[in-house]
Amino acid sequence: MSELATGGLWRDVVNFAGPSPAPAVFLPLLDAIAPKWGRWTHFTGMMADVLHTPEHRDQIEEEVAWAEMGYRLWTDHRNAIAGWARASSREPVTEDEIEVWWLGGQRQLLIVEEQTHLRTFLRRVPFTPHERILIDAKLASGERPLLIYRIREHLDWIGQLSGLNEIAQKTWPADPDQQHGWTEDDLAFVNAYYQEQSPSLMADEHHGTCDPAELESVSFEAGMGMGGSIALSYCMYVLMRAAVIDFADELLETTRLPSARGSMRCIECDLFVGRRALGYGQLYCGSTCKKRAAKRRYRARERTVSRRQPEAIR
Repeated sequence: MSELATGGLWRDVVNFAGPSPAPAVFLPLLDAIAPKWGRWTHFTGMMADVLHTPEHRDQIEEEVAWAEMGYRLWTDHRNAIAGWARASSREPVTEDEIEVWWLGGQRQLLIVEEQTHLRTFLRRVPFTPHERILIDAKLASGERPLLIYRIREHLDWIGQLSGLNEIAQKTWPADPDQQHGWTEDDLAFVNAYYQEQSPSLMADEHHGTCDPAELESVSFEAGMGMGGSIALSYCMYVLMRAAVIDFADELLETTRLPSARGSMRCIECDLFVGRRALGYGQLYCGSTCKKRAAKRRYRARERTVSRRQPEAIR
């Protein structure tokens, strides 16, 4: 997990989450982004308020705990989950189908009758004592039909964060030879968020007239469509939409201004950094990484010379 870098919102998200995010990063990421970018858009500011409302905070922390459970089960006991799914399904299922079902975060992707086979699931899949406490509390509250869904409900945000990271690597690598075009799925991923921003021009309070030089562009980002649930899904959706819109805006800026270069990945620390340098001659994010790389090359050269010296003496 990296500290927030200087630059745009999307860079902060990608650098903080890293290339292999996990549910444990969700809440620290939200807490890090919210105060810095709370005024970036209308809904980002609302998300910052939600994070600090006690009842919403408690619900978010609980949902993160369930997501961590689902991620641990998938990482440590994937075979047990797959075995239960195959035994419980009326039709043959593939490994890919099981993965999409577990990590997709959608209720309509059920491949088995979860409620009917819940008891078998709880028996075949190993849980920790703490996880058992969470499960028993859900069962006592009457959420038996949705129990398995609750375990995997928020795992799709892992793929969302990873997807933004992968697109950034394709678009702005440190080495231009590693740049790749987008697939149709990549474009669809960006458009799914970008087309919702609904920008509008706004002016300060005025009486009959307004100064055009003081107009600001505000993105209200259409409606949330979250079904009235203001918790982890709300916060992560706001975060991802703002990050993808910021990413696309920066990409469009570099297209309109060929002399400007967007973010590139430092070949030393692996972070994306905001730069506006001409060309790709500089492959480091700053002097610190450049000096560190130079020192490592110097030491490697010293070791090579020291190994060759005995041969030279002979």
